[in-house]
Amino acid sequence: MAYHRDTEWRVRSTGASDNGGGWQLGAAGVNYANQASPQVTYTDLVIDGAAATKATSAAFPFVAGTHEGNIVNITSGTGFTVQRAQIVSIAGAVATFDRNLGTLGSTGGSGKLGGALSHPAQVTGLYVEGNVIRIKKATYTTAATITFGVGNSDLLPCAIIGYDVTDDDNEQPTLQSTNAAANPVVLVSGKYSVFKNFIVDADSLSNSAFQLFGLGSYADNIEVRNAVQAGLFAFNFNARAHNCKATSCGGTDPDFYGMAGGADAILTDCAATGCANGFACFNGRATYSRCIASGNNKSGFYQYGDGGMNLFHCISDGNTLDGFRTPTGFGFMELTVENSVFSNNGGYGWRSTSVDYNNGPMQRALAVKWRNNAFYNNTAGERFQVADGLDSLTLSADPYVDQGAQDYTLNDTAGGGDALQGTVTDPIGTLMAPLTGTVTLDIGAFQSAAACPPPTAPSALAATVVSGNQINLTWTDNSTDEVYFLVERAVNGGSFAIISVEGPGTTSYSDTTVTPNNSYAYRVRAIN
Repeated sequence: MAYHRDTEWRVRSTGASDNGGGWQLGAAGVNYANQASPQVTYTDLVIDGAAATKATSAAFPFVAGTHEGNIVNITSGTGFTVQRAQIVSIAGAVATFDRNLGTLGSTGGSGKLGGALSHPAQVTGLYVEGNVIRIKKATYTTAATITFGVGNSDLLPCAIIGYDVTDDDNEQPTLQSTNAAANPVVLVSGKYSVFKNFIVDADSLSNSAFQLFGLGSYADNIEVRNAVQAGLFAFNFNARAHNCKATSCGGTDPDFYGMAGGADAILTDCAATGCANGFACFNGRATYSRCIASGNNKSGFYQYGDGGMNLFHCISDGNTLDGFRTPTGFGFMELTVENSVFSNNGGYGWRSTSVDYNNGPMQRALAVKWRNNAFYNNTAGERFQVADGLDSLTLSADPYVDQGAQDYTLNDTAGGGDALQGTVTDPIGTLMAPLTGTVTLDIGAFQSAAACPPPTAPSALAATVVSGNQINLTWTDNSTDEVYFLVERAVNGGSFAIISVEGPGTTSYSDTTVTPNNSYAYRVRAIN
């Protein structure tokens, strides 16, 4: 019997491995998992004589409206099954659980209701599809890989979220290796899982810090540190990483890196510094958008494999070797590099080490799509064995507000940042309705407000109850430049959480994950 899909598990360093650890969101009771100690410690549990799913306690009677939804960890008792069981309902001090507790009529059962677990590894074998795991800020050490492997449906994604004081404060607990056998330190292999707000520290022991391996899995606000070889690897199809950072990963090895993507992974708003290579791509056409590689010991972006690579609005600055480098041995690849800046690198801005992508019109047309890029102060020059590209700029001044402090906001210097503001002509604007004309953006990872204002907010959001398990939403799309809509939901007055990302032009969504006797609030935001 699985726990309820809306169960939330809690971990804090002051908890205990034998606490209940979980509670069903939206249940009639009180969440006692979000505290260090159990709310109730039982020593006199009695299994009902007619139904093995029911139990009572004389010392601490079960209370309707208080205990429902909480998980009781049954730790001992003759005739009792040692396990965690969830309270479904309470009537007349008799609790009905989600599973059989043991032998009918058994007495003297011991257990704990509520209280958080003390380490993330304690919950990996407990949670089921749809569950949320919240881990309070602290340093949690591990000698073995912590694997979050549950997840098989995009309708019931699992979420592992760090916090400190409040659930949505985006504070980062640290998961730290103590042994080289923790390789990687953290592995997210469950499909469509969300892993958010963590520092993963390999402590110069583990080869790999963090692997995002599950189909459609998503990482947000993750910092990886001190990996011997690789910081973050978004490996599987449609894996996503957003707002992540890699520091001091890979040393100076020419094939190691801070972050890498494969199999059509997408990394957005990420940064890598002090690593071997900043970003890499292996045997899959990964896409990097608004990513910054700065101060790395080899190259900023490193294409190693036969799948190609996409760069959009990226910055590669101050790396020891090249801004963007492709190695030997893989023949021609399709490489798309647009609207990016390559500056202050010790080698070339962009370099192919053996294959000459500029050797004839076929190679230039098929191998490299190179457009609207800028170069400044690369020691060896702008490019080596690559096509000139379209509309590229050679700057005469540093384009950044404070390159030394890694503030890559564009300055207003003539021949520098001023030359990059509002200079990108994006042909998508002339090809796809409802856009007309062209859209002007900035070259580089940061866009000026004047060049790219936020979209007009949607309006007239309405909700219609279709059944006990479905609510349909409709809204009015008031913008023409949104990239997607975020659909968010709050349950019983709780915090809003993203439940869906809908494409541009969408004006409806069906929420089929609701349950009766709960209240739901929704909001929709347009994002560009």
